[in-house]
Amino acid sequence: MEAGHPALKQAFGDAAAADQRLKKHLGQSNKILTAAGLPGGTVPTDGKVVDAAAAKKQAEEAKLAANGLKEEDPANLSDAQKKTLVATKAGSEPIMDAGGHFVNGVNQRIAGAAIADYLDINRHQSQDPAQTI
Repeated sequence: MEAGHPALKQAFGDAAAADQRLKKHLGQSNKILTAAGLPGGTVPTDGKVVDAAAAKKQAEEAKLAANGLKEEDPANLSDAQKKTLVATKAGSEPIMDAGGHFVNGVNQRIAGAAIADYLDINRHQSQDPAQTI
């Protein structure tokens, strides 16, 4: 078996000792994540790393869903729509209502406040889904 370069062993220590240190830390609380109030304050005992960003995104999506809103999947947008959303700073995953319309804030970034308010008023006044913009 190849021993490896002595500088690596000096820098990183023995591989068996590293595995023992990892086992020691599994199941312990992560003080930084806990102090920040982020999910993943406890390291799972099976060694899987909790992805705080994914957990935060799921929480945001659940909050939007509770209000009848959702983030549009970028796969459903054309290249021109994606470029417009990025250029107007409306976001790469714009928020939409249950009817598939951008919310007023996204429309304001794309078309301006006057047009967004006009679209929002007309959408709420119309009872026929075929007449909504």
